[in-house]
Amino acid sequence: MTRPPGLPPMPRRPVPAAILVVALAAILWFSLPAALRLMQASGWQWEIVLAAVGAHALVLGGLGWIAWLFWAARRPGDGG
Repeated sequence: MTRPPGLPPMPRRPVPAAILVVALAAILWFSLPAALRLMQASGWQWEIVLAAVGAHALVLGGLGWIAWLFWAARRPGDGG
């Protein structure tokens, strides 16, 4: 889904991107210490470590990608 020639470029959307980044920071502010405490309490079992790191990577990757799409004025399928 690229924009047809002759149309102006899509405007950037820094406000929604900033809101998503603030929401992501708030989520990580509480979830990272909780994940570390959980991993320490479990004795650093590899299943717990894998689940905690994987969950944080999915949230960070997903919300970070959506925030970047807003910031860069992209849509999924634009090649970005």
